[in-house]
Amino acid sequence: MREGNLNASSTFSLKVVMQTLCTFAVALMVYDATSTPASAAPSLPCAAAPAVYPTSPASGASRLGTDPVGPFPLDALQPFPWASIEGIWTGSLPDGTQVYFSFEVKTDCQRKKLLEVLAFDQKSMRVTAEGTGLAASNDTMVRAAMTSGSVNYMVFIRQYKTKATPKVRARIVNVITIRPFNGTEADDIHLPIRKISTLSLPALIRQQQEAEAAAQAEAARRRSQQ
Repeated sequence: MREGNLNASSTFSLKVVMQTLCTFAVALMVYDATSTPASAAPSLPCAAAPAVYPTSPASGASRLGTDPVGPFPLDALQPFPWASIEGIWTGSLPDGTQVYFSFEVKTDCQRKKLLEVLAFDQKSMRVTAEGTGLAASNDTMVRAAMTSGSVNYMVFIRQYKTKATPKVRARIVNVITIRPFNGTEADDIHLPIRKISTLSLPALIRQQQEAEAAAQAEAARRRSQQ
């Protein structure tokens, strides 16, 4: 299947997903991806460990948890980039609409890494769908079930290395695949994504709130000195 191909005969129309994702605006404050160090992954207490959608056939998962078959027109899958995945990423839907995802690495009480995935509206910073994903040991992909009211879909996140040619050097490309819950590989939308902030959405919001509070405190201090 080629990138952006949709199957109109699917029992679940991706129009619902597209309508949710298409609420995303197209502008975001771009942060220098090299200027802010990645934060350490916070630990979640056992009681707070999120429920993760089952993905292993051995655990009785349905077709919904299987990996995208593709073929996606890239080359070799790379190890999942846990060290560099945290932050805000953007990609374009087949109609050109920009979509935004926030990834934040966490750990459960068994010290297993989890990925908190948020789809959000850039202009309002409102979360439109959220999920928690994980990868099996030595896996190259993280899978997450995204939920938002009646809109539910799967995302598959992985990293590829493109083929080198005599004129073009090989490069690393991160890809997110969107699939409706009752869909198949024919319904997949493959989106190459690029990183625009090393801060996840919650961290970015906290930074903005702290900056606003500091500005208000400074304004109050100056008024008191007048």
